[in-house]
Parts: sequence; C-alpha cells; structure tokens
Amino acid sequence: MAGGFSSKWRTMGSNTNGTVDSGTSGGGATGIGTLVDGVSNASNGGTNNQVRRECTMWLVDQGETYTPNFNWPVTSNFTVILNGTGQTLAGDHGDVDVVVQGSVDGTNFVDMKDLGTWDSGTTAIGHLVYDFDENGVMPFMRLNLDSQNNVDSGAVPFKIVVIPSSI
Repeated sequence: MAGGFSSKWRTMGSNTNGTVDSGTSGGGATGIGTLVDGVSNASNGGTNNQVRRECTMWLVDQGETYTPNFNWPVTSNFTVILNGTGQTLAGDHGDVDVVVQGSVDGTNFVDMKDLGTWDSGTTAIGHLVYDFDENGVMPFMRLNLDSQNNVDSGAVPFKIVVIPSSI
C-alpha cells in the first residue's frame, strides 16, 4: 500500500475560558479547566483544554497520504502540529512535504499552499502555519503528507493537530 491512511478528525479541548464542558476528556478536580488560565494541572493527569482538531495518521511506504476533509469552517490562520506527542515511528520517513489542499466539490483537489517540510526522523515533532489571509479558503480542505522514504509505519500511528488562531 502506498501512502498510508488517516482517522477521522476529532474535536478536542473544551474551550478557552477555563470552565469544563461536558463530553470532554478529563474534567473534575484534576482535569480540564481547573486553573484560571484554562489549563489544567498536568501533574495530576489533566490535559490542556485548547480547542483543537486532531486525527491519527499511519504512513505506509512512500507516497501521499491525505487527511479527511476538515469538518469545521476555516475562518483564520491555523497551526499544524505533526507528531506532537513524539511517537517513535517505525523508521525515518525523511522529508515529508505538507500541503494544504482545497476543493470546490469535495472530489477534485488542488494545492492551496505548500506549508513546508517536516523532517520526520523517528520521533521528530513538526509545526507549520497556514496564513488564511494570504492563501484563502475553499469549501473543502484537507492536508496532504507526501512521504519520501519507503518506510512502513502502518503499526505506529502519530497524531496531527490543527489549532485555529480564532474559534
């Protein structure tokens, strides 16, 4: 299998005002929203409640792997974090080209912006920023990761996180 595959997008984090929203992970005395700044006490197992979108990706061999279409409206710049948890991949996928793609019909995609290259290594963390004003928006958008090395990390997924600049 060339390229790989990706899970659906998940909405994570509760909000940015320091209160707990039902249906989010954590909560209570040691979970989300226990501090005034909206960040919980990580030493007690809490998680940052920054609103974000996440999916899991498996890179398999050399080639392109696409995320599902974004399931939220893009209304601002956003930051893309690749392998933010420092997952140890099965091997070095080399320089992975990260591109934002768009479509008017959800089927025929064009490259909107080549965000840059993630030098994946085996545990590397990458981050890139999409400039909304410079590159625009389309009705359907997704990420395309193009792996350069023929490495199978099908058994070792990593997380992609998208954090919008405004919610």
